[in-house]
Amino acid sequence: MLYQTHFKNEQFPYIDTVMNGSQSFSPHCHHEMEIIYINKGELKLIYEQTIYTLTEGMIAIIPPYINHALPAPESYCERFIIETDLNLTVGEKYTNPKHKANYSKYLYKRHTISSYWSPETYSKVKMLIFSMHDEYLRQETAWEFSIKTFMNLLLLVAIRSFPEQENNSENSEAVQKLRQAIEYVALNYRSHVSLQECADLCGFHSTYFSKYFKKHMGITFQAYVKNTRIEHAKWLLTVSSHSITEIALTSGFSDMRVFNKLFKQETGMSASDYRKAVSSDTDAAM
Repeated sequence: MLYQTHFKNEQFPYIDTVMNGSQSFSPHCHHEMEIIYINKGELKLIYEQTIYTLTEGMIAIIPPYINHALPAPESYCERFIIETDLNLTVGEKYTNPKHKANYSKYLYKRHTISSYWSPETYSKVKMLIFSMHDEYLRQETAWEFSIKTFMNLLLLVAIRSFPEQENNSENSEAVQKLRQAIEYVALNYRSHVSLQECADLCGFHSTYFSKYFKKHMGITFQAYVKNTRIEHAKWLLTVSSHSITEIALTSGFSDMRVFNKLFKQETGMSASDYRKAVSSDTDAAM
C-alpha cells in the first residue's frame, strides 16, 4: 500500500495525494470537494446510488456533501486524489459564504464523471488538475494563488461544460431529502450530530426519518454517522502527522475508548497499527 502524500501546509485547505493500495472507504460524506484521477488500473466508485468503474485516465469529481464509497481495488490501482474546501475558491473572507453552497448545487445537476464529458472538456479538466498538482509540488512564489485560480477555472468549466443530468421527478424529492440529511452529517460529524435535528431539517418525524434513511441508504442513520467519522479518521491517519487523540477528536469522537473500539471493529487493527502499516508500506515502496 503506497501513499505519497503532498501535505505541505496544513493551513491551506488542499490535500494532494498519490495512492497505490487496497484501502477501502465505506459510504461517507464530507464538506470538501474530492477529485480522483486514475493513473493505472481501475477503481470502483459508488456515487450516491450508482456504481462506476473508473479506468486508466478517467476523472471523477465528487462535490461536497455527496454520499460516496470506494471499495478496495481488485487489482493494482494507482490514483491521484485532490481534496479541497470550496472556500478556497470563493475566498471566505471576501464573499458571501452562501456562494459555496451555490457551487455545490450547480455541481449536483451536472455529470461529474469524465465518461460523460466531451474530449475538449476532458482535456481542459485534466490540464487544470495536473497544473494544481504541479504547483503544489513545486511551491514557487504565489503557488497558493495559482491553485486558487486553477480551481476557479475548473469550477467554471464544470458549470458551463459538464452535461446536465436528466431530471427524474419520481426520485427528485427523495434525493433532495437525502442530500439535506447527508449535508447535515457532513457539516456536523466533527461535533454533535442529532437524529432529531436532522429529521426536523428534512421535515420528518424522527421515527419516520429513521426508516426513510435506512430504506433509501441501506444503512441506519447512526451507522452512517459512525462510518463518516471513521473514514475521516482513516484519511487523516494517511495524510497527516496529527496525534491519534487529535485525529479522534477532529473526527467527532469525544471518548477515546469508543474511538479505539469502533476503529478496530471497522479496520481489524488499532489506529496506531493502521498508521504503521501505511508508513511501513510507503517506506518499502520508496
